[in-house]
Amino acid sequence: MSRSALPSARFGRAAWRRALFRRFGLSLTVLAVGLVTTAFVTWQVSRFGEVGDRERLARLIDVQVEAIRDRLNAQIALLRGGAGYFAATDGEITEDEFAAYVNRLRFEDTYPGAQGLGYARVTGVQPSGRLTSEIVFLEPKEGRNESAIGYDMLSEPVRRGAMQRARDLGVASMTGPLNQVQTDAGTLRAGFIIYVPVYTTPGVPSSLDARRATIRGWVYSALRANAFFGEGVLRGRPPREVAFAVYDASQQEVPIFAYGARAPWAATTVRRLEVGGREWLVAFAATRDFQRKAGRPFLATIALIGFTVTVLLARAADAQVRAAREAVTAREALEEETVRLDALRRASAALAAELDLRRLVELVVDEAQTLTRAAYGAFFERAVSQDGEPIWRLYSLSGAKREDFVRFGTPRVTDLLAPSFERGETVRSDDVLTDARYGRMGGMPKGHLPVRSYLSTPVVSSSGQVFGALLFGHPEPARFGHREEELITAFAAQAATALDNAQLFRDAQEEIARRKRAEIELQDERRAAEIEAAERAAILGQLGEGVIVTDASGRITFVNDAAARLHGVSELNVGPEGYVSTYGILTLDGRPYSSEEMPLTRAARYGESIADARWRIRQPNGTEVLAIGSAQPITAASGQRIGAVLTLRDDTERHAAEESLRAWSERLEERVKARTAELERARDSLEMINRDLEAIVEARVADVKSANEEVQRFAYIVSHDLRAPLVNIMGFAGELETSFAEVQDTLPKADADSFGADVKESLDFIRAAISKMDGLINAILKLSREGQRRYTPVPLDMTTLVRTAIATLHHQAGEVGAEMSVEALPDITSDRLAVEQIFANLLDNALKYLDADRRGKIDVSGRIDGSFAVFEVTDNGRGIDPKDHARVFDLFRRSGRPEKPGEGIGLAYVRMLVRALGGRISLSSEPGVGTTFTVRLPLEFAGATSQ
Repeated sequence: MSRSALPSARFGRAAWRRALFRRFGLSLTVLAVGLVTTAFVTWQVSRFGEVGDRERLARLIDVQVEAIRDRLNAQIALLRGGAGYFAATDGEITEDEFAAYVNRLRFEDTYPGAQGLGYARVTGVQPSGRLTSEIVFLEPKEGRNESAIGYDMLSEPVRRGAMQRARDLGVASMTGPLNQVQTDAGTLRAGFIIYVPVYTTPGVPSSLDARRATIRGWVYSALRANAFFGEGVLRGRPPREVAFAVYDASQQEVPIFAYGARAPWAATTVRRLEVGGREWLVAFAATRDFQRKAGRPFLATIALIGFTVTVLLARAADAQVRAAREAVTAREALEEETVRLDALRRASAALAAELDLRRLVELVVDEAQTLTRAAYGAFFERAVSQDGEPIWRLYSLSGAKREDFVRFGTPRVTDLLAPSFERGETVRSDDVLTDARYGRMGGMPKGHLPVRSYLSTPVVSSSGQVFGALLFGHPEPARFGHREEELITAFAAQAATALDNAQLFRDAQEEIARRKRAEIELQDERRAAEIEAAERAAILGQLGEGVIVTDASGRITFVNDAAARLHGVSELNVGPEGYVSTYGILTLDGRPYSSEEMPLTRAARYGESIADARWRIRQPNGTEVLAIGSAQPITAASGQRIGAVLTLRDDTERHAAEESLRAWSERLEERVKARTAELERARDSLEMINRDLEAIVEARVADVKSANEEVQRFAYIVSHDLRAPLVNIMGFAGELETSFAEVQDTLPKADADSFGADVKESLDFIRAAISKMDGLINAILKLSREGQRRYTPVPLDMTTLVRTAIATLHHQAGEVGAEMSVEALPDITSDRLAVEQIFANLLDNALKYLDADRRGKIDVSGRIDGSFAVFEVTDNGRGIDPKDHARVFDLFRRSGRPEKPGEGIGLAYVRMLVRALGGRISLSSEPGVGTTFTVRLPLEFAGATSQ
């Protein structure tokens, strides 16, 4: 090749390169870019796929963990409700009542996987100090459960540890894995038991010592692992993308339960679960179904498509963005679901613990509003109107003021409300304003809360009772989805169980109160009946007449002492056929009495009343007596005949007396006839004697009147003639005193003083004698004048009259420190002056003769005795000696020492006045104790002149 050809060669090679670049450069560039892009996209998809797979696996694991936790919480809530049931009834529950309680819970349908609900009570303490127990109730009654009745669960260490932990902490406690004795055909299978303690006091005692001292038993539920997880947790819908095994933290060698046998492709994930004081380890692994849905199998396809089709690179990028967006959305959904599950778990625990119906409903509404993210939540209670029609009224409201609902009145059952209110269905509407079911009734009322999104569900108990409905609203549309619908439906079922438990608790409390009231009333009635029966028996036993009581058939139920003495026997439970042989009943002529004709049989069986029937009684010793009696049927308040009563008495002596009387009567008639003739003759003689006697009496009365008048004149003359010499003596005594004063001046002083003292003493004696004599003369004149005056009867208020007399003596009573009182006295008609003088003298005497050693007390009382008023003047003075009781009323006579001034005519004057008024006076007295004067005056005094 020449030098000139070299440039051409160089140019050809360059052109070739350019052509080659033009030919393949774009493709290589596209290929390179495609490979780079594919590699990048493949790497990104792989990375985000792993993140999404891990998050999806975590969600699946969370769902299973929450399912296990919710199932256990539901079981614990059941046991707490049972414990509340036992606590509310004070342990007084029968086997049938417990079975009815479990049936109301629909136990086997509501709590699948649980072998039964039972109650074990504490029975005692062993010498070692260990408690003993026995299973008392266990439902449902099946062969596997009946074999466990009476078993002492405290005898087994694993069960005992859980029971002691429940007792000491007052919370639900679960055992570790164990073999249960109530499985079918005696087969032992792995399982566990949850216990809730029951104490003798309301609630859980505050201290450990108190909890141990008041433990009464445990409500428990035995759970077989395979059935619990397979039926209760998985509910026949096992997860296909995840396998798991449950271990007890203290025994990790063998799982309690395992699901999924094929080896996982990813590392095992372990979650810890705290339940009933035990820690469980739940190990999870992804299955091949999960791996087939994972992102790695698609990497080769993405690389191939990216290498061959560049356009798919953009789609791959879009897929990546889409996958990332879905992962974020899933993460947000997971976080929201976690919040809801936490709220649901808290609500479940709170519902299980709350038994007050109103607080429980408020709690349900608040928690349900949180679960659904609603703006408003309400519970409408199903009630019955006065017409018997069902109505729905607002019971609890959350998120708004109650007035915002109440002012619209009772809600109408529209097409939107009817499914939940009437048909038990859950209703969800994304926008009620566009919902045809809502607009038919006129749409949204003016002033109503702004509601667009609507969700409602009924609350129905396990027994089918409709408690009400939960309604939720939000001002924005489409805020409630399928998940909220599922949550609120499940929560409504749980709330219905809690409401059912609360209602059962309330009903149990009311039933307990009713039973206690009934027991108290029954005890009172029984006690009253026993007292009445004892009183009746005592009364009948003390009666002089015999009493025999029978039941409605005539069988004897009671025989009192008098009847037993009369018959010589007191056998009970004897029917009419045995009356004759047992009680010796005979007719009057001595023949055996027919049982159907006897008075007691006729009264008991046929309701007849028989009066004064007579028969003979032959006693066991052969003695015969004649009896008379009456029989009456005993009828209850309802009119039903319940027995009969026979009263009888011994008529033997009376009958004999009648016969004797009849004979005497005949003889008496003859004697009466003879005596009548004698009386006729005597009457004639008596009439003659009466005429002579009347003349003699008239003459004697005239003599007495004349003698009385002569006595009055003599008393007046004597007193007048005595007063004249007395006046002269008084005058001459004064003259002597004057003359002695003149003579005394002439005597020496010593003689004058000595002689003067003697004369003065003598003159004092003369004056005292004159004064006493003057008083006696005045007394005689007073008695003489009183004998001449007439007594005029007037109506007297005796209480006022005596109080006036006491008032006049107030000063004298105050000087001696005496207390004077008067009770309400009966009024009389009599002479006022005489009555006043009587009580004035008696009260003055009582004051004079009080005992100086004690405070004086004078009381005046009165009463009515027939046609007389009786007045008593009582004092606590020194008293009157018994020998002076009669003479204190004599003229010028006094009792005891005469240290008090007086003439001794006061009581004589009082007696004269009392007699003049037609009455009588007496006294009773004890020395050192006091005296009582009793004045007896007629209620109506006609008036007379004193004689």
